[in-house]
Amino acid sequence: MSNVGFIMLVHTAADRAAQVARHLSVDGCPVVVHVDKSASRAFNRELRKSLADLDNIRFSKRYRVEWGTWSLVAATQAAAEVLLEQFPH
Repeated sequence: MSNVGFIMLVHTAADRAAQVARHLSVDGCPVVVHVDKSASRAFNRELRKSLADLDNIRFSKRYRVEWGTWSLVAATQAAAEVLLEQFPH
């Protein structure tokens, strides 16, 4: 296991996001993904399905993120809480 965890804020390019998350995950790093609430449910399902085989990837509560607003902080904080709770090491 890695001592480094990653948070990904995702809103487009599910295939590329999955590729990056998978790359980090197979190297032993835990990953928490926040999918922007403005992304479709189908997008969210597709991303979750493509990463379901990896046990060190989690998803956080979805927020509608607008750049330059507190929603970006809320999304990051929610993902950080999941990371620290699920992967305390």
